[in-house]
Amino acid sequence: MAVPVNVGPSSRDSDEGAGWQNCPGPGAWKDDVPAGTRSLSWLRPSTLWQCRNDIIARVFADPTVAARARWVELAARRVRDSGADQDFVFSHAAGDAFSMIVIGDTGEGDNSQYAVARPLTAQSRDVDFVVICSDVIYPTGDRADYGRKFHHPYRDLRAPIYAVPGNHDWYDGLHGFMHYFCRVDDDGYLPDFGRGLKAWLARKLWRSAVPPDPHPAPDPAVPEGERPAPDPVQPAPYFAIDAGPVRFVGIDTGITGEIDEAQYEWLRRVSFDEQRRPKILLTGKPLYVDGEHHPGAVLGSSSTVDDVVRDPDANYVLAIGGDIHNYQRYPVPLPDGRVLQYVVSGGGGAFMHATHSIPPVNINGVDESTFRCYPLRRDSLARFSQVIDRRLGGTGAIAIDPSAAGRFYARRGIITSASDRDTDTSLSPLNWLRAWLVHQVRGGRLFHRFGSEVFDFNDPPFFKQFLRLDVTATEITVACFGVTGCAGTELSPSVEDRFTVSLHGQALRPAPPAAHDGHAAAPHQGAEQPGADRDLHRASDR
Repeated sequence: MAVPVNVGPSSRDSDEGAGWQNCPGPGAWKDDVPAGTRSLSWLRPSTLWQCRNDIIARVFADPTVAARARWVELAARRVRDSGADQDFVFSHAAGDAFSMIVIGDTGEGDNSQYAVARPLTAQSRDVDFVVICSDVIYPTGDRADYGRKFHHPYRDLRAPIYAVPGNHDWYDGLHGFMHYFCRVDDDGYLPDFGRGLKAWLARKLWRSAVPPDPHPAPDPAVPEGERPAPDPVQPAPYFAIDAGPVRFVGIDTGITGEIDEAQYEWLRRVSFDEQRRPKILLTGKPLYVDGEHHPGAVLGSSSTVDDVVRDPDANYVLAIGGDIHNYQRYPVPLPDGRVLQYVVSGGGGAFMHATHSIPPVNINGVDESTFRCYPLRRDSLARFSQVIDRRLGGTGAIAIDPSAAGRFYARRGIITSASDRDTDTSLSPLNWLRAWLVHQVRGGRLFHRFGSEVFDFNDPPFFKQFLRLDVTATEITVACFGVTGCAGTELSPSVEDRFTVSLHGQALRPAPPAAHDGHAAAPHQGAEQPGADRDLHRASDR
């Protein structure tokens, strides 16, 4: 199936494609933001206090395993009553060919989310379903936030939506997530922290789920029932979808990123199936990110999630994780000759995690010649320099342009543009100092670590993204769509990366010859071009 061809220029080809030129301001999506919406700030003390369960779970005691067991018990009871599959496997999309969307870390409910919703809808007209991969609702997953941060932004998205919970969805004990996606409620449940001083402190400090208002006042900005029909009920917080020739396996990584032994045994059951279907992992925590391998711990075991994913008998071809708010791809060669694609896709609607702080990649057979990210490091550095400069009074003392940022990374041995984008032939000492200072601003994967969260911005260019997967009987074509939020680009987002995975042998199709290193011509309208994966597989354009 062809990826929609109504696409704009890529940041890999031009400054315009990155949103630096001809960006008159926000697009029509701005009118969709409900009146009175306040941008979500991660510097606001009230926001940090709402999210305190993250620190409590990591430092004192984590009730997630016990709570998940309770939710799964309730879900299994409902599944038994309905006669559905006891292992939470269900079918969606018949036939050998279908399309679906993956969007990660969506629900801030401000400009960051609404800028993505329109291009997402435009590229989703013919898809069979959508999966939100991690953090459906920020900051704490409350039921009361679903109107503004789920139903309203996706009211024109006609495809059914499933979801994999992220750590923020667990900050209310997963009550909002289970209510809206699994139709299960358990308001009387009390978190189990175990015994001891730490457990006592956790119990005292824990933020309990906000109970639903039995008589909520209508919100004039968010009419009821805006989603055209209730989304289908997914069986549990972890599940498997059989769609066409492939199986999607979604896991629940809780607050701290591990899965428990019960979920691990379930993962093995649905992964080592008799049909050996090609599989795609969907997880709230990516297995490769920022040049590091995070295999996915299993509590009480030396086994990992990646042990299952890498096993040839499980037949995984792709692993997609949210949590980090940008796009990254690691095509990892395995000892048996397969290439397994590990993807980070969390740029769906929250603040942007910087890519400029990703060190030169060299891990498990992936280096700078095969690694991909969006935004490009040069654009991440330039954008954050602007934001930091604005926070310091807008004097221009810190801001640098993307061409100077490109030269800064070229000197570090990292080529950050594909073809015709300008790169300074020289870099002045002052610009080098500016670039070096901004480069020190870390992206941050720990809880609200300084960096990306501190310098969040709510005006274009945004550098958001989502994935579209087009599946046939023989291959999967994955396209990463970039979103700048600039007026005039909503119906034609750029394709920032595209690759094809074979379902027979799982080899990555090589890229066609290109006129420039890493550069491929835009597809002609109306048909998919031969070799349309355009993997940009040469040593440029990270």
